[in-house]
Amino acid sequence: MADAYPSHEGMQVVSNQQPVSRPEQAPEVLVEEKQADAKVDNHYQPYNDLNNAQPKARFALSSRIALLLAVAIILVVGAVVGGAVGGTQAKKKKDVVPTSTISSTTSSSPTTTTHESTSSSSSGAPRPTSGILALDCPRINGTSYSTNSGSSTYNFLLLCKTDFKTTTGNIDSSRQYSFTDCIDSCAARNSAKALPQCSGLTWGANLTHYTGVNCFLKAAITSSVPFNSDDPQAGALLLT
Repeated sequence: MADAYPSHEGMQVVSNQQPVSRPEQAPEVLVEEKQADAKVDNHYQPYNDLNNAQPKARFALSSRIALLLAVAIILVVGAVVGGAVGGTQAKKKKDVVPTSTISSTTSSSPTTTTHESTSSSSSGAPRPTSGILALDCPRINGTSYSTNSGSSTYNFLLLCKTDFKTTTGNIDSSRQYSFTDCIDSCAARNSAKALPQCSGLTWGANLTHYTGVNCFLKAAITSSVPFNSDDPQAGALLLT
């Protein structure tokens, strides 16, 4: 045969290559992997299906946020409208001013009070004979007082703890139970055209000190001087 080895030894070629063995196949393992893949397919949604479901979830979330924003805007608008209505009602209540028979006009300087002169003897209330009468000093200091007598209006400047020097002395005196009554008596004298005309007055609030009279009308006033006594006293100077 041509393929038979020679009968004598000669040069021989030895191959260094190792025989290659084929890996054994494990059909049972492949079957288990296929079964595992089948289980995964039965319990999980494919990737493409998940991507298709996301827009629906986002749309639902956006709708919920829009609804919450709408509710918040309605609440804010309601609060603003309610506050505006409440503020308007409070302002209306604040603007209501009670009427009074004596009118006071507040200005930068001085403050003017208008009074209709009436007789102090018209009241039947008993009159005090001692003690200190009401005198709102120093609050009224530097303010003005306006009183109507007859057809004329007389304006006086009020000065606390003030007396007046004159060239004629007191032209009249009486007992008056309020500072404004004393001022009204000065206006009434001028309205009656009595001479000399009254140009100012002083009034003492301490009836215990002034046992007889406490209202002193003056004319021809030359200057004003501080009243040094501790007794409450005020003066009024005729302006017009």
